[in-house]
Amino acid sequence: MKRLLILTVFLFTFLQINAQLAVGLQVQTGESWQYYGEATSFDGFDQRITHYGVSAQLYYPISDRLSVGLAPGFMRRGAACFPGFVGGFQPVLDATIYANYVQLPLLAKFDLPLSGRWVLSAEAGGGFSYLLNGHWDLLLDNIEGDQQRRDIDFEQDSFLNRYDFAAQANLGVGYQLGLGQLRLSAGYYHGFLDVNDNNTSENRAWSVNLGYQYALGTIR
Repeated sequence: MKRLLILTVFLFTFLQINAQLAVGLQVQTGESWQYYGEATSFDGFDQRITHYGVSAQLYYPISDRLSVGLAPGFMRRGAACFPGFVGGFQPVLDATIYANYVQLPLLAKFDLPLSGRWVLSAEAGGGFSYLLNGHWDLLLDNIEGDQQRRDIDFEQDSFLNRYDFAAQANLGVGYQLGLGQLRLSAGYYHGFLDVNDNNTSENRAWSVNLGYQYALGTIR
């Protein structure tokens, strides 16, 4: 009887929490690069590459305007002019890394209602990312200026740090549409760990984000 009572209380609490959760899905695109230090410059080379990603969102309300939650996702980041890459037998003039990460940030979200169906929304927080795989685009240092693509090999590319820790923030607007909100925002990702263990190479990215969120309690 005691176990049944405990189970009943647990299920009731779990269902109450779930009824308040807001869930969503967000896609994003923008530009990614790496910070190589104040003294480093690469004349004639564009350091940035296209960044994109998709993430789920799970928020629990603390008050009418403040929520906390998680946003697990998949992100493509990277940069050109990767520092310290020599290319083995064939000298390399430029190395661009395209790195696929899974990430799990913890975010706080503040919503400020505007007129009508509109809401101003701000998110901020941080968390870890893990480098799954990716590839290199290499510009070879020869007369022909040949280009080569090869997959990241974590044994050969042992200088790569597979973990990243970053702060990130988003600012945008939401519009009540159907059961939930359609959200458009701009975001920034600021990594603190070097991608190349031997050189300063911190991930950076800006993005435009489009997502849809709804509260589970609105679904009947």
